[in-house]
Amino acid sequence: MAGRSLRYWRGDPRYLASAGSIALMPLIALLLAFTFSRQDGVQITGALAGASLALAPIAAWFGSWSISNDIAYDSTAFALHLTTGVRGREERLGRVLGIAVWLVPVCLVLAILPPAVLGRGEYVPAVLGGTLALLGVGFGVSCIASVMVPYPVPPPGANPMSTQQGAVVITMIAQLGSFVAMGVLVAPTALTLIPVIAAGSGWSWLTLVVGTLSGVACLVLGVRFGGQMYEQRAVAVYERITSWPKH
Repeated sequence: MAGRSLRYWRGDPRYLASAGSIALMPLIALLLAFTFSRQDGVQITGALAGASLALAPIAAWFGSWSISNDIAYDSTAFALHLTTGVRGREERLGRVLGIAVWLVPVCLVLAILPPAVLGRGEYVPAVLGGTLALLGVGFGVSCIASVMVPYPVPPPGANPMSTQQGAVVITMIAQLGSFVAMGVLVAPTALTLIPVIAAGSGWSWLTLVVGTLSGVACLVLGVRFGGQMYEQRAVAVYERITSWPKH
């Protein structure tokens, strides 16, 4: 499952478009910091240093969430999972590993290198904690969401930027729901940033501990419950996919 998923990330235009958007989000943060510094008279080095703290969490948020509708991209090839009897937990975990093998190293580099180079090294533990929490939460939520509410996507070979007719509402509801779930689950880690901001960077280690534990817990629970839902709903999900135009 992981190898198959990774092959999609390397060659499927729809997945490549998602990978491009993941890379684009941190660049937008840097561009906004540069733009605001020129308008408000803030030193560019200070603005970029502040923005560097957000690069890894942004990549982790959008990257982990990008597999929240992963089954839909399989289209009718999903039948292979049904006929071969892939077990739920292995199916869910395989999809996570397929993206984690490259996303996690990228996020770790973004969490450590830019803040250290730009003079914010004391906040690296907090950035790492937030990043790991977002990765684990996002993967866990995605494991459940992609089985619970699959929504139409461009079929294989179609323009990856195209939208499916009549799918706007369900797409917005599903995406908003997964975003809200991620926000709620990452809240405990986010709250540990209050003493970091109010009392100093020494509290960054608390964020690292809480973020790591909550991220691992959400990932484990997401794979477990997502796997159970997969085994209960796999046939219904396949029938839903085949009802979409051109799938």
